[in-house]
Amino acid sequence: MVTLLWVSHFLVVMVMLSPIATTETNGVESGVNTRPDEGDKFEGDMLLNPDQINAVIEQDSKNHQFAAIKAGHWKRNGVAIPIPYFFSWSLGSSAKRAISAAVKEYRDKTCIKFVEVDKKPTGPHITFFKGNGCWSFVGMQSSGQQLSIGQGCESKAIVVHELGHAIGLFHEQSRPDRDRYVKILSQNVKPGNIDNFKKYKTSTINSLGFPYDFKSIMHYEKYAFSKDVGRLVTIQTLDKSMQNVIGHSKGLSEGDVKQINKMYCSILPCYNMVSSYQCWLWKPLCAVNAAVKRKCRLYCKLC
Repeated sequence: MVTLLWVSHFLVVMVMLSPIATTETNGVESGVNTRPDEGDKFEGDMLLNPDQINAVIEQDSKNHQFAAIKAGHWKRNGVAIPIPYFFSWSLGSSAKRAISAAVKEYRDKTCIKFVEVDKKPTGPHITFFKGNGCWSFVGMQSSGQQLSIGQGCESKAIVVHELGHAIGLFHEQSRPDRDRYVKILSQNVKPGNIDNFKKYKTSTINSLGFPYDFKSIMHYEKYAFSKDVGRLVTIQTLDKSMQNVIGHSKGLSEGDVKQINKMYCSILPCYNMVSSYQCWLWKPLCAVNAAVKRKCRLYCKLC
């Protein structure tokens, strides 16, 4: 499942300063980005805002004692809010199909509602565009944020992963308890990339009580940042049956869904997840069907 790096209302991260200001590049020799994590941003595919960068500087001044970095939930008064998203002109049809499929996955399995808009909003929102590689900001940004679906990134699984970062999720193998489940083979990691495998040592990191999830959409795959992809493994699972499982999820795992719902859906939001017309068709089921109750809360007058 996903790792939530929240200390109270803060996200805790360990980061090197150099990747933050750089442009995403492909970590695969072919020049086609088939691995969303393998760029030169923080842990490959995440961007930090100025407040987060300042916290990194503070962290470095404390000899790597972890600083708290703000990463907003998409909430208002503790309740999830709809997330507007906008398609840039730069996106092709395959990228738009992948984004729509990923959005549907979140809509079908969580209480998070993504709303496509025709005009770029001014407040918090996500702009999908074709950038260099696959990357996202972490958590809600007050003036909106970009999410890059570049060449080779046009798959549902990659977009689900990047949207995970956008709602505030972190890579699974960065959990403080990861050494009980995986071993990082640093000798096989490309020079200059070992910091992408940092783990979080603070005991206050919050994964909401959920166990380590090899099947999480947020997990690196076994050859992540390898010197020799296909030959030198960088993440070795202690449970050998999980070696070819990590990093190969096609969508949200059961653990991802449970943790996201605990993160966002403890108080169900008062809106319809589907159209009013669809809720009208389902009206006879408002009192008896759990899925209808979740998707049509406003229409069914449950809030």
